[in-house]
Order: sequence, then structure tokens, then C-alpha cells
Amino acid sequence: MKLPYLCIRFHMQMKLPMRALLLTFGAFLLWAQDGKALFQANCASCHAVNRRVVGPALKGVHERWGGDEAEMVKFIQNSQAYINGNFKNSAYAKKLYEEYNKAVMTAFSGLSEAEIKAILAYIK
Repeated sequence: MKLPYLCIRFHMQMKLPMRALLLTFGAFLLWAQDGKALFQANCASCHAVNRRVVGPALKGVHERWGGDEAEMVKFIQNSQAYINGNFKNSAYAKKLYEEYNKAVMTAFSGLSEAEIKAILAYIK
């Protein structure tokens, strides 16, 4: 009588973490898909992942920014303010600005931090 009880109890304990894992993975896939749609709508006219367009190719962007997504978000939301400010990666941002003939990247202040992180996840 105790064995079925233990089996059912064990199964119930295993079911919840597995369900949580599947939900997390599913949410990540949806987030990456949202990132792709956001990239297409906001970034693709000037950027590609694997090739230079108007702006730089975005493959490896995380490494170039030292993996600091918080700084990347600030730059994407307002590149000109970032370049003129005193931020962690301002020197790198100024270098890009000079390299691309002082072309100013469009400010994306309307994109939330979560939306920008979804785009960055898609690029990654």
C-alpha cells in the first residue's frame, strides 16, 4: 500500500519541475521569435547579423560590448546621448561613430529594455 503512494508522490514532485522547465524553454523560444520580429521591424534596414549594411554586422556584438547588455540597451535607446555621455563603453561607441562617418544611429527610445534584450537574444 505504501509503494503506490510513494510512486504517485514522486511522480507529482517530478512533474512540476519538468513542467516549469518546458514552460521556460517555450517562453525563451517565443522571446527569440519576438526578437526576430522586432529586429526585422526596427534594425534590418541598417543592420544584418552576418554582413555590414549601413551599420556594422551584429554577429559578435555581445563580445565587442564586453557582454554588458545594460550598456547595449542604453546605446540602442539613444546612441547620440551615449556617445556624448560618460558611460562604460563610450570610447567604443565613439569609435563606431567615427568609423561610420559620424552617421547617427536612430534612437529607439520607444523600445523597452525587454524588447531590446529580445532583439539581442535573437542576434546571439
